[in-house]
Amino acid sequence: MAGMHLPPAAGRVEDRARQARLRGNQLADIFISYARADREKIEELAVALEAKGYSVWWDRHIEGGAEFSKDIERELAAAKAVIVAWTKDSIQSRWVKDEAGLAAEAGQLVSIALDGSLPPIGFKQFHAIDFSGDEKSARDNLMRSVASKIGGAQKVTEPVSLTAPLSETKSVSFSDPKIWGGVLAVVVVFLITGLLLTRKAPSVPPPIPAATEKLEKADVTEIVKTATAESNIVAVLPFANRSANADDAFFADGMHDDLLTKLSKISALQVISRTSVLRFRDTEQPIPEIADALGAAAVMEGAVQRAGNRVRINVQLIDGNTDQHLWAEIYDRELTAENIFDIQEEITRAIAGALEAVLSGDDEAELGNRPTENVAAYNAYLRALSIAPQVFTITGDQIDRAISALDEAIALDP
Repeated sequence: MAGMHLPPAAGRVEDRARQARLRGNQLADIFISYARADREKIEELAVALEAKGYSVWWDRHIEGGAEFSKDIERELAAAKAVIVAWTKDSIQSRWVKDEAGLAAEAGQLVSIALDGSLPPIGFKQFHAIDFSGDEKSARDNLMRSVASKIGGAQKVTEPVSLTAPLSETKSVSFSDPKIWGGVLAVVVVFLITGLLLTRKAPSVPPPIPAATEKLEKADVTEIVKTATAESNIVAVLPFANRSANADDAFFADGMHDDLLTKLSKISALQVISRTSVLRFRDTEQPIPEIADALGAAAVMEGAVQRAGNRVRINVQLIDGNTDQHLWAEIYDRELTAENIFDIQEEITRAIAGALEAVLSGDDEAELGNRPTENVAAYNAYLRALSIAPQVFTITGDQIDRAISALDEAIALDP
């Protein structure tokens, strides 16, 4: 955060905004939870958020007493986004952890790592934006995450999307007499106009200008591409297997399948099917070409490497139009079932945040699901899936081996 340069009066901007808000008895959009030792960095962060048009509450007087505690509870409960700043000091603070827990339950937690410290146990499944490296990129990621929780500091009229689900279309009540009155008026106008045209129209209709004779196919394609680029459509390419053992490819494929399933359950995202993305396995095509072929706004690619009891997963989300990185991360952890599912959840949250998709309560509950705690059972299950990838072309031997692997998984985790 030291690279965030502020003008001399910037520190007073947040003061005035906060005082005006308190006088109006308004609650802030954003609550920041942090350790006292990090106060200076948090003040800079609060000013940056205020400059974006958000109202921010952050506790400056930790020992303010019971009344101040009530202030904290009220602001925390009302906040649409709760930024928790993890540092070597805050991971030891029970107050910060309590506030992070309440925010996680409400689905409003935005984790950041000011000094690169990992979140404590209980919060490792939430992706933390790292401010210890490229601060500009981290700040941009934070603003996107905050916008996904709040919906943006300012309301902007959204363009009509050709790919918007029918459920989002506003309904009209045809029992409203105003509607029928309007329809009747339109019908009358058309009848009168038609009568006049019938009397005055020439026997041969005038030629239709060539420019409006038909809508060219290229125009339709361009409209569809524009609408697609504005939607939250993501394509996840098959993961590359970087393990020394080629037989570990089943694990990379299994991670890819599970991530597709988890992403497809997020209501605000649209995910390209596995069958469609498989044709781009090991491809050298540029990302914009792949995105155009699949109709995706963003494309994710990744690689998986297993070595002993460690797993390393490298993923990157790329804008399908500009070919620029929207987000990237490397996960290097002990190979346990808990860590595998934590990584899948963190990737899903990061993609949703990068595409400004707001997670619902049902989405949050789904992300927390853990099918097993036994990594050996999970491996056996993934082997079964890899043995019989195509149901309609499966052989008798493949059936036997798949059943054997599933039996092993059940025995390990009944």
